[in-house]
Amino acid sequence: MLSIKKTLLVPILFTAVLVLASCAATNPNASSNNTTRTTGFDTALADSILKIGLDNEALYTLISDIKPMSSLIGFTLPFEIDSVELIKGHALNLEKKAKYVEKIKRYTEVLEALDTQDLDFVMVPFRMVSDSTKSFQVNVIRKSRMDEVINSHLDFFAYMGIVPGTDPGIVLSTVENQEQILRLRAYGYLFGYPDYAVDFFVEAYHQGKQTKSFVERDFFQIPVFSSKTGHFVYAMPKGHTPTETDSTLYRRALTVLDRYRNIRSTYFNADSTFQSLKLIRELGN
Repeated sequence: MLSIKKTLLVPILFTAVLVLASCAATNPNASSNNTTRTTGFDTALADSILKIGLDNEALYTLISDIKPMSSLIGFTLPFEIDSVELIKGHALNLEKKAKYVEKIKRYTEVLEALDTQDLDFVMVPFRMVSDSTKSFQVNVIRKSRMDEVINSHLDFFAYMGIVPGTDPGIVLSTVENQEQILRLRAYGYLFGYPDYAVDFFVEAYHQGKQTKSFVERDFFQIPVFSSKTGHFVYAMPKGHTPTETDSTLYRRALTVLDRYRNIRSTYFNADSTFQSLKLIRELGN
């Protein structure tokens, strides 16, 4: 079993509909980019995970503080559940599933080694119920920005026992186990969406539950390296005219993205592998 710091639950619904960060500086403290190395550290796995994040919305967490939290990668394991055995405390046949359990251990070790002064890496088993599979997601959290967001909405987070300085793993596990209306707002803040967008999404969810109808909406898109749309995006009221908040966020994100685009090609090795760790340290300085 993974530690609570590394084993959490994150809502799929909210991350699929919104994706963005509130206004923040684009240069995190350099000390947060000193990625830790340990004996036997799997550099290849770390670099491959981080490259996916850099090419997508996690760029705005890994080398800037625009997004307090971002998703990196996801994967699914064939974990069939025998309900009779589960009651007895045997959720898995370890002999048959040994290689998958080893994969979880391998990822956990890498994520623990990647944790730095200001970045936390958390592997999340989704709460989705399935008799045959279990889905996981790896997230990165910039702790200083998470603390800022929690402090800005302390009247909301303190109700759940969350205050600045609370371990990110505890924050996410606590939030995930709240009722949906609280989960949506909490994750909206933690993923860094503008307050008005969080308000709209939560209210639209509530209205939809009451009326059994979908509330129409538009979306504000911010590009990432892999795509101009569909990754860094949040919902806003139908017909809403973007404000200075949206425009400032867009410009700050483009500054980070342009910087990444300009130096990305120089971090490829001869075998086409990518030096993600090195880039994160150097680009954050």
